[in-house]
Amino acid sequence: MLTIRTYRPTDIEAIYSLFYNSVHKVAKKDYTPEQLAAWAKPQRNTERWDEGLLKQLVWVAEIESEVVGFTSLHPDSGYLDFMYTHHQYQGQGIATALLAALETEAIKLNLPELTTDSSLTARQFFLSHGFQLVAENIKTVDGIEFLNSRLKKILTVAQ
Repeated sequence: MLTIRTYRPTDIEAIYSLFYNSVHKVAKKDYTPEQLAAWAKPQRNTERWDEGLLKQLVWVAEIESEVVGFTSLHPDSGYLDFMYTHHQYQGQGIATALLAALETEAIKLNLPELTTDSSLTARQFFLSHGFQLVAENIKTVDGIEFLNSRLKKILTVAQ
């Protein structure tokens, strides 16, 4: 059974492992080995991950106590930073459930919209959930360029 819960700092190892494996095993159909290596390194950047996640609202998806997905939201801006599903659990509704939890909270916070910079791999997921393409971006990490998409979704704010 799928459970969505809030992030705990003790989740960091499982979350980073999920991120790393998802990038290298799922996104490889859209990106080169060099791009994947720059995007997801074996060793996590603790400032970006450990400290950065504490500044965001983060939800974790679990099946029988195994972390199978996570997402995060910057509550001040409505920026959806992370959305990853375990590579062995793709297409099972996990990202949809995580997005629903995130959107519910964003509406409670009276955020007018969500924005994200989506990988080519995840773009269709977001478009199928009401996001619209704003722009194509070139992102550079460690001198390696990536194509991604700036997307947004207008929210119906609670009255």
